[in-house]
Amino acid sequence: MAIMIPSTTSTDPESATPSVAEDEVFANESEGAKASLNDEPKSFDTSTIKRLSTVSKMYDVDGNGQLDDAELAMRDMDKSGRGYLTNEKVYALMQEQLATQKQLFRVKRIMFVLLALVVILAFSNLGTSFAAASLAKDTTTSSSAALLDKKTNEAVSTQTASDSLTFERAIITPDGRRKLCDEDNVNCVDFGLSDENSILSMDQRTCRKMIKQCRRGNTVSLTRTWKNEDTTSFNICPYTGTLSRDNLSEVTNSRGLKFTFEPIRGGHCQVGGIAIAQPEGRICEARADCAGDLGCRKIQKFVATCQQRCAMKRWAHSHVLKCQNNCDHSSCQADEVA
Repeated sequence: MAIMIPSTTSTDPESATPSVAEDEVFANESEGAKASLNDEPKSFDTSTIKRLSTVSKMYDVDGNGQLDDAELAMRDMDKSGRGYLTNEKVYALMQEQLATQKQLFRVKRIMFVLLALVVILAFSNLGTSFAAASLAKDTTTSSSAALLDKKTNEAVSTQTASDSLTFERAIITPDGRRKLCDEDNVNCVDFGLSDENSILSMDQRTCRKMIKQCRRGNTVSLTRTWKNEDTTSFNICPYTGTLSRDNLSEVTNSRGLKFTFEPIRGGHCQVGGIAIAQPEGRICEARADCAGDLGCRKIQKFVATCQQRCAMKRWAHSHVLKCQNNCDHSSCQADEVA
């Protein structure tokens, strides 16, 4: 009696088909299992071979009897076992592909932008290095850590720079020499001049430097050191008014105070004006140092008050004596003050 054996395949594309796990391809033989011509023939183990199902064969594009990764992925997407992918599946694949391409394009664009920034920064650093090397050839630093031009010895700055220049009380000799009044005014007396007849002046180099700095719009201050080593600073520029190198200059500083300077013998400059005058109670050396009608006199009660403040300091005895000695100076006072 004949027995009917049901077929393991189905021609109905919608019918259920074996799973991919059951549809494994022929097992690859290992290199150690390959028989050489001199080896004795061995029996072939058919238990390691499995056949592709009808549906899986439809995804075997290269026809090698096994599914590679791409073919296996297509087979996994065919859940209904049709043997082909529907338009919906292909559409989903194309959408995913286009999305991946757009993402890669954005990543490439970002990489190009970053690369351009790196190139720009590299050239910027290179330019800064060349500028620093070039600047270092023409500049040096002063004792106060200021950047100076080697040729002119002037402060170098990319912003508005400030400079402090000195002026002193001196006399100009008939031959044009400038002699400072020393601590005992010996130089002034030697030429028959008193403190009242001496002048406030700057040497030729300082005068020219002041004019140049003021014309550049820099901040310029004049500093005066007194006999007791105290210092006073006066603001001169920025200014408004007339600035001349060869004639009398009359300018007004940022505080609205007048300042004058004029070339004299030997190329030096005589300076004056309320901008560099001392107010009441401040140190002075001559009447011309004081503002308005104030006189320059030593008032003992002011000296005594200053020395008392020094005695109250908790310093060493030598420091107290030095402080008290510095108090012994004239100051700008009204005539009625005794």
